[in-house]
Amino acid sequence: MATISVSVLKQTYQNCLIDAHKWFKDQGHQFEASIINFDYSSDPLIIEIVLHFRPLPHRLSPKGKISILASSRDEICKNDLSCKKSNIHLTYFEIDDQNEIAHAIESIHYDAEVPPKEKHPICHGQIVNKSVSNTRRPESFHYAIEEENLKNRFQSFRIPSAYINLPGLLFILAADHLPNNKWKEFLEDCQPKFNNFPKLSGCNILRDISANASLMAHHWYDRDPNKVTIPA
Repeated sequence: MATISVSVLKQTYQNCLIDAHKWFKDQGHQFEASIINFDYSSDPLIIEIVLHFRPLPHRLSPKGKISILASSRDEICKNDLSCKKSNIHLTYFEIDDQNEIAHAIESIHYDAEVPPKEKHPICHGQIVNKSVSNTRRPESFHYAIEEENLKNRFQSFRIPSAYINLPGLLFILAADHLPNNKWKEFLEDCQPKFNNFPKLSGCNILRDISANASLMAHHWYDRDPNKVTIPA
């Protein structure tokens, strides 16, 4: 159950982006993110965010600078502020600044839906053959997109995963690009705030794990909670 109210929900997302901007900027990275849609007229309400992260040049990318685009879309139930459906789309680019071309080198979706579609993990990642769409890019990302390296992707392959919401995405970026001596400080500062985000509704992964003392992949698929026995 979420610990926030609708009146502060948008500000919770905004504060999350402000915190991330501070952390990455302090390490010399470029970070831009904004809420492009907060639609309270429907139920579930919709929150959409676009993000552009440009880390300092890395030794693993000798051909050019890495740039990362991401977008998120959450559907939040009004009655209990739980998350009904979530999508994160993340694309890594190698940037040719001279020719203003962004070569997409990896692109992935992180999806969560409760209840999940038949035979779908509740939370899963998919490698995809399209970068973040034009409608879900910050205006400052002006490069021409080249997607040749993404063509041969088997998109029906769904990998059970953790629930990757906006804080989860920021933790992934921070783990990859903050120095080791800043990681613990980042966790201590951000984790308590990020715990206030909407949780998945009707999700029994933790109950299944507790009952079976296992992290097997089948726990990430839809299960009937009435058939699960909680140990005494």
